[in-house]
Amino acid sequence: MYELRTPLSLIINPLEEFLENHPEHRKGILDMVKQNANYLLELINQLLDFRKLDAKAESLKCKHDNILIILSEIFYSFDPIAQKRSINYTLTCPQHSVFMDFDYDKMRKICTNILTNAFKFTPNKGSISMNIEVKESNLELTFADTGCGIEDENKEKIFQRFYQSSKNPANSGGSGIGLHIASEYIKMHHGKISVKDNHPCGSIFLITFPLHQNSEVIEEDDTIKMQSAEEESRQSTILLVDDNYDFLKFLSESLSKQYHILKASNGKQALSILKKEDADLIISDVMMPEMDGLELCSNIKKDIRYSHIPIILLTAKASEEHQLEGLETGADDYITKPFNMEVLKLRICKMIEMNIKRQEIFNQEIKIEPSRITITPLDQQLIEKAIAIVEDNINETEFSVEELASSLNISRSYFYKKMIKITGKKPIEFIKTIRMKRAQQLLTESQMQISEIAYILGYNSPKVFSKHFKDEFNISPSEFIRQHNRKIQTNEEEEDGQYPEQDAEETPEE
Repeated sequence: MYELRTPLSLIINPLEEFLENHPEHRKGILDMVKQNANYLLELINQLLDFRKLDAKAESLKCKHDNILIILSEIFYSFDPIAQKRSINYTLTCPQHSVFMDFDYDKMRKICTNILTNAFKFTPNKGSISMNIEVKESNLELTFADTGCGIEDENKEKIFQRFYQSSKNPANSGGSGIGLHIASEYIKMHHGKISVKDNHPCGSIFLITFPLHQNSEVIEEDDTIKMQSAEEESRQSTILLVDDNYDFLKFLSESLSKQYHILKASNGKQALSILKKEDADLIISDVMMPEMDGLELCSNIKKDIRYSHIPIILLTAKASEEHQLEGLETGADDYITKPFNMEVLKLRICKMIEMNIKRQEIFNQEIKIEPSRITITPLDQQLIEKAIAIVEDNINETEFSVEELASSLNISRSYFYKKMIKITGKKPIEFIKTIRMKRAQQLLTESQMQISEIAYILGYNSPKVFSKHFKDEFNISPSEFIRQHNRKIQTNEEEEDGQYPEQDAEETPEE
């Protein structure tokens, strides 16, 4: 079975490359070939998964992470199909973060299978929805569609291996093992799956996962530790906005290997997505219905919730007047169609690199200059005010993220996102970092004892202060002072034309 993947890849990959360079063929015979080749690959993968399950060779490879990220990613990957078939496609997700232990690959297969079936049995102009909720100690996923439904006598059978509904649409294919595999993966997560009728028509699938003992639902940041370096370097997210379905699909396919992609067909839809999803960069066409790219850009740069997000505008209008208009609305870059895809990729890469460098400046420099770590006046004012508020409350032991966000007149959830994007720090870490930077200043510029400095910075215990300082700078306060004093002494001796003698104990033996 594995041997089939190689020749199939040699069909799919060159075909994708050809279609990427010749988008005019996307709606022709070659597109049909690509779709069927992908379907064949999906069947092969399902059969391999089935064989592993049958041989009891499957096991969970869990990570502790925010499951909402992968769930929303899977959901929006079906958005182009929904648009093409005029299906009312909605996601309800009231919370920002749900941390639990789960297997990425198996969770993706579970949700992809349920949604694929929903699209298979739902007619054009129907409805499909996904609802995510946390109830007590469980995560509940509800998938509802307005398809043909499932007879009562078959509701239990659909999770059995090789079962196929008599209502299966003609020529839709299907192996009868997809739902069986999904149900087995759910059981491996100690979850449950059930199905019931959706009135007046269709089906509702309910999946329940327990939030495991060492997992927890968090609103923001105070109750979890820093994620690993691998998790922190997760792919950047790009929101693509264009009313041309084919062009949007082309951009998405070209960038999806490097970035996590979100898609919208106009500015209004883009703003709606930003209310639920975080984006590191927005690439938008200018000419669109309902809300064009210029209006979208203006709205984003004037909204403190999103003003930190860089924007690249794409347009067919090449005149300097139109480029100036785009830049005046706050766009960070402007590219004229047609453009070289490699040029766009390079611009994207440079923008993301610049954001990382701004975060490094915040972490490395003792004196923070907000203008160097922000891209809009609105963000600069926010950081300046945030630093000032922390400084004013620097000796308050119980000063919290809630108080800081309230003083800035911004919700705790959006303040969390802003701090992560601008400084690379969670709000609680931002407060601690400001304290530690002030500690550096006091240690080098005052004659106070470490215990006195700890008290001034709101610490009741010098040991806790020393631990936080070492966590931040990888050096203890006492060693920091010694290094600073040695550096001053060395500089003074060099100015006098002298050089420090080597300590006796450091003199190499003859």
